[in-house]
Amino acid sequence: MDDFLLNELVPNDPQLTQCYHNLGNIAAMTEEYDKAFCYLSKALELDLKTVPIDDSSTGITYMTIGNVYQLKEDYENALIYYRKALDLKLKPVGQIDLETTTIYMNIGIAYWRLRNYDSAVENLNECLRVRATIYPEAHPDLAETLVNIGLVEKARGEYANALSLYNKALEIQLTCLPENHPHQAATYMNIGAVQGEYDQNYESALASFDRALNIFRISMPPSHVYIQIAEENIEEIRGKMA
Repeated sequence: MDDFLLNELVPNDPQLTQCYHNLGNIAAMTEEYDKAFCYLSKALELDLKTVPIDDSSTGITYMTIGNVYQLKEDYENALIYYRKALDLKLKPVGQIDLETTTIYMNIGIAYWRLRNYDSAVENLNECLRVRATIYPEAHPDLAETLVNIGLVEKARGEYANALSLYNKALEIQLTCLPENHPHQAATYMNIGAVQGEYDQNYESALASFDRALNIFRISMPPSHVYIQIAEENIEEIRGKMA
């Protein structure tokens, strides 16, 4: 099927690069990472031959290759390609847009996975700063960024900061997302984890996990793993309270 699609296009067809890019994305989603790299490398080769060096399509290809490395848990190589993508955005005109914030987000997550928490927070804060200039005050992407910064703060033991960030994220999510949205439940889970581990405020942690479980039961299939995790957290907290 892949070869059929490519054979339908002539070598100089402007759609060929996009076709390689799309095939790379599909291969990544099916965890065929070597195939994904093959297609994306061909897309990048065509980009570098046919479009200006600062063209946005080249940056998207760099970022997508970085995403595949991130899926493979090869965070060092992911960072190399994310930085290439960011350089294309910032070097010519200092372009700041939503795509740029996504690159900052991905860089921050890669640093988090590498346990380089200072660099993770630096890039995630830059993502938040730029998104705050683009989005209204209550937007899901701002909440997502706050949660990610909170995860890094929790990882480096700054539990009070993490809890504050989670609560700010939840406030936004309760304002801008539909009632009983899974993202709200996930944030309640994060809040409960900090309340239980750091504050040892088991009653508050139990309340947070209960809220999360109720939302997951409404918004997810009965067999979803998040429901199981919430139930296990509740049992663990009840055991500590006994």
